[in-house]
This record gives sequence, structure tokens and C-alpha cells, in this order.
Amino acid sequence: MDVQVQFNFYSLFGLVAIGQGVFLLIFIILKHYKSISYRVLSLIIFVLLFEIIHDFLVKTRLILYAPDFLSTGHVFSYCIGPLIFFYILSLTRSPFKLKYFHFLHFIPFVLYNISKLDSYLQTSSQKLSFLNYYYSSLENNPNHFFQARGFIDVFTGFLRFDFHKIIYVIIAFYFFIAYKRKILNEYSNIEKTNVRWMKTILYGYLIIWLLIPIQRFSGFFDIDVVLINNLSYLVLPLHIYFISFITFSQQNSSQLVLKYKSNLQSDKEELQKVIDRSNISLIDEKLYLNPDLTLTMLANEINIREHTLSLAINQVLQINFFDYVNKQRVIEAQKLLRDPEKKQFTIEYIGTLSGFSSKATFYRAFVKHTGKTPGQFQNQSSQEKHGSK
Repeated sequence: MDVQVQFNFYSLFGLVAIGQGVFLLIFIILKHYKSISYRVLSLIIFVLLFEIIHDFLVKTRLILYAPDFLSTGHVFSYCIGPLIFFYILSLTRSPFKLKYFHFLHFIPFVLYNISKLDSYLQTSSQKLSFLNYYYSSLENNPNHFFQARGFIDVFTGFLRFDFHKIIYVIIAFYFFIAYKRKILNEYSNIEKTNVRWMKTILYGYLIIWLLIPIQRFSGFFDIDVVLINNLSYLVLPLHIYFISFITFSQQNSSQLVLKYKSNLQSDKEELQKVIDRSNISLIDEKLYLNPDLTLTMLANEINIREHTLSLAINQVLQINFFDYVNKQRVIEAQKLLRDPEKKQFTIEYIGTLSGFSSKATFYRAFVKHTGKTPGQFQNQSSQEKHGSK
């Protein structure tokens, strides 16, 4: 059989992603096989690799040599959403274990594949005949399949394959936001934690799965369909590169574990006394200069139970622990930015001296509590000082 293989930048991009994904799978199996989070992540990578390999074979026309693989690209389509959800659960709940009822999430996966049995069981010659028709139709008219299927059929395909994933990512976002809200009541530094990791992963997933509908409906608008198809082919390979980046860049991140859950109410006067004691240690003794200060550490310092201190900060000050500590760091930074003797220091170094662990956190906190960037505050202070002379 004489097959003209279509090998270009897009297929090369996919091929490299396949190699990267295989390497990442081996890395996780060898180094993190005991972690339930990494086990779920490895399943996500496997599903993505399966689809990328199928797309690669179709894109390059190598599938003409192995037509039996046709129609298998969406075999695990209904697995990716639940796996993303379980991955977030494994990071936000400790310990997390897969239970029998969790497998109910995979019922759509089973039902879909039962409905596709006829396609899977077609003979090689039947699949080869369709492939020849498919490639010749695209060569004659890139919009052929949009016109042949119609908007309703394409929209149905979107609901079947893409909407399911998006819903699961949104649910995962809900659990992440609830988790982050609680974490901010315990930690003053979340830069090197799984909170940042989860946020990056979820936004990446959401962007990727929202891009796919653009490709599905591109044929009904005045858009270059060939270009859109080529760009959409990059989505899943980019996903592999994205997961690789966050996996290797977060090797030293720590997983935060919530130690309590409390809905206690207490007397306002008693809680104010707790805040007064806390302020003595936090402000007068400058515990906020410790970039890794936690609720546990501060509670131990003033000999108060963690949930009581958290409750006092929430109810009396109406803020979380994260903002409680960072507000004092911002006040310290303001003092340093006004100090003429510290003028030779960079703004980033001022942030470090104030107890911030990163430039990004320093800038966000400073703007939140002052309405200005550190640079703007420093310039304004300098102008006021010169104006008063």
C-alpha cells in the first residue's frame, strides 16, 4: 500500500509530546509510585497519551498502516473528567482513598464504549475504506464534514465529549476554592505549596478544554478551518508539556493538610483577649518576619488552641490568617521603604526583609492593603519628604 505520510511541524510537536509523556510516566512510576495523587496523575497522562497517539496516527496518515486503531481515540474520553476530580480530591483530602462508590463516575465511560462496539468491531477493510474517503474528502473540501454533519450533530458531539470534561473541572474548582479558603486561615505563605500547584493545573485544564469547542464549530464561521484544525491538534500535546512543567517545578512543594474543622462560636470579649495576646507576639516580637509562619506556630507561641486563634482572627478582625500576617509585613515594608538608609536596597529585597517569601506575594499583598505598588508608595513618600523641606 502506497501511503503518502504527512509529516510537518504539528505532527513533530505531537511526537515530541508523546516521548515527553512516556518519560513522565516512567518518572512517576519510579519515584512517586506510593503517592495516590501521582497514581491518579499517571492515569491522566496515560489517557492523554492514548488520544495524542491516535491523533498523531490520523494526522500523519500512518493509521492507514494500522486501520484497526480507527475510532479508538475517544475510548477514554469519559475518564478524563473524573480523574481530574479525583486528582484534586487526593490533594485536598488526607488521607484520600478510592472507594467503590467512586467508580460510579465511570458509568458514562462504560455506556459510551458499549454504544461504540459496532465501530470497534468493523473489519480492517471497512475502516480502511472510510479512511480513504475521509482523507480524499478533506483534500477536496476542508469544510466537507462540517457541511455533511450539520450544526446540530456537531453540537451533540460537543455535549457528548467536551461538556462532560468541563463540568468536572468546574466541580474540581469548587472543591479547590473551599480548600484554599480554609488553608488561608492556617498559613501565611502558600507560594511553595500544593495550593499554587492545583490552581495552575485547574486553570490549565479549563483553558485547554474550552479551546476544543472552538475547533468543533470553526467550520460554521468564516475561519480558516485548516489552521484551526492544526492549532487544535496542539492542544493535547501542550497539555502533556504543561503537566511535565508543573510536575518537575513543584518537586519541593509541600502538601498542606487541614488539621481541624470548627464551627465554634465564642464570646467576643474572650476572642478580643486572644487577639491582644496574638498581637503581642506577632507584632511586638515581629514573628511575622518568619516567611513560613503558620497558625500552629503562632498558637503554640501564645499557648492558645489553633481553632480558638483562627476563630478570633475570623470573627474579631474579619480576615483570615494569611491576611492577618501579611498586613503586618506590609506595614514593615512601608517603614523600610520610607527609611533613607534603606534606599539602596531593591524593592524585592525590602519584601524579603519584611517577611515575604516571593516577589509576587509581596506585590499582591502590598497593593491589597495600600492600593499602591511598592514602587509607587516609595516614590510618593520621597516626593512628600522633599515637598516638606
